[in-house]
Parts: sequence; structure tokens; C-alpha cells
Amino acid sequence: MNDKRTILIIDDHETIQLVVSNILSNDYNIVTRSNGLEALAYFRNGEFPDLVILDMVMPKLAGLDFLTNIRNSGIYKDIPVVILSGKSDTPEFEQCKKIGIDGFVKKPFSPEDLKEKIKKALKHKHNASNRPKN
Repeated sequence: MNDKRTILIIDDHETIQLVVSNILSNDYNIVTRSNGLEALAYFRNGEFPDLVILDMVMPKLAGLDFLTNIRNSGIYKDIPVVILSGKSDTPEFEQCKKIGIDGFVKKPFSPEDLKEKIKKALKHKHNASNRPKN
């Protein structure tokens, strides 16, 4: 049985998908999608990743639109999302922060920084899910 957590990487650049997959594949199951529409289809098929790594600028459905969709859903709204982008000074990024992200990694990035942000986001999710319900 595979006890690894699953990370969904959503980025329109295949090189980024490959690099991130190579960095993380020893510790996590990796699924990749090239845009937000493909990622939403993955969710509609009943898949439930433990974390999403999300690019901001993509064709068909950009990062902000994808994030808005899952944050407004009932079942997927608490999945941690780490933004992986070259820009953090855009109105779209500011809107993502307001909607709710669990981390940000600026391109170009170090593998250590990416891994640390993922661990922190997953730990935060685990702690939140173990809180007593009021």
C-alpha cells in the first residue's frame, strides 16, 4: 500500500512540471495538469489531492480562477494551495492571498524552499483537521 500523500502540480510549462515532480517524487505521489480546466476535471473525477501547487498565469483557466473555484466548493475548499509563480506584485496574487493560499514560492526557486513550504502547508492542514469541533 502506498502511504505517500498526493500533490497536484498545475503549471502550463512542462519543464516546471518535470522539475517539481523530480524534486518531490521520492516523498509524494505526483499528478500534473497543464491548466486550471484540466485540474478541475481531475477534481470532478473524484480525485482529492493532499496539496495543490499552482501557477498563476496559465491558458484556459488561470490560477486565480482555479483557486476561486475550489475555495467556493464545499468538499475541496480546505485543500492547501501553494502558489509557484514568478510574480508576487500583481492584483491577481493579492486576490489569491485574500481568497486563501497556504504558501508562496517565487520562481526561480530552490528545492529546499519548495519542500519547506509544502511541509508547512501540509502540517497546517493536519493541525487544522485535528482541532476539536465546536
